[in-house]
Amino acid sequence: MTKAELGAATHMFVLVRTFQQSEGDVLELGTGYFSTLLLHWMCVMTGRKLVSYDTQLQWYEKALKEYGKVEDCPEYSGDDVDRVENFHRNAISRGLDGVAVLGDKILVSDLDEIPRPSSITENLSYPNWIYLQHDLFCYYVNCRLARTCNGTVMAAYGTFKDPQQLRRFCIRRNRYSGGTIENIIVHAGWHYTYMTGGDPKRIRTKVENIFHAKEFAHLLGTDAEIKAKMLNHHILFRDTPQWQQTIVDISQTKPKSMDKFLEKYPRFFFKETI
Repeated sequence: MTKAELGAATHMFVLVRTFQQSEGDVLELGTGYFSTLLLHWMCVMTGRKLVSYDTQLQWYEKALKEYGKVEDCPEYSGDDVDRVENFHRNAISRGLDGVAVLGDKILVSDLDEIPRPSSITENLSYPNWIYLQHDLFCYYVNCRLARTCNGTVMAAYGTFKDPQQLRRFCIRRNRYSGGTIENIIVHAGWHYTYMTGGDPKRIRTKVENIFHAKEFAHLLGTDAEIKAKMLNHHILFRDTPQWQQTIVDISQTKPKSMDKFLEKYPRFFFKETI
């Protein structure tokens, strides 16, 4: 069977292999004609549970017509994405129910916010919520901003109402960049944003598809202007000291997996000859 014949089902081989190499219940973020039905069948055959989430109700209706039902998905308009994001974040609690026990350490962060492993292990005995403040990198893995950004929050299970409460705690703590408050650990991870390997078209695609940047889309300029901003280390929308960017030496501070990543994708490392 050719790729053209498979069409939208080309990913099913990856799904099957990933399913075979994993254990436990399955969380599907984004339903589809092929993926949801395939995962449902594999879960039924192996006794595993499948939970599927999507922000678009029509996909629920199509993919889950025979196998499930839509439950408590929030209604929202096109400008009310925050509410849906919060709903998805709070859905973490469903995976914890019946599994986590009081006192277990729970970490909440966005996908592009990566906590430093040592910042976790060194603070496991800390009794209160703790904010792991991340260094912020833009465009390239060695292009660091002067300001920090949101990061991971670690808290004991049973001490918070829902994961969104921890996210709000993170946002409030991020205003204190000096680390003078007891439950802030500075340089405790990496936040990577607008990582496109120097491709201005991907920058534009991201801006046009994330709700909190759409209002600035008109400031992007042409692809050549976006490229110039990346090469000259200028932020896309703001020109203030806290958004100043600097090329830094990451040889001693990068994640352990960075070398392997850059070996495969060298364009994400800024060089003067780029």
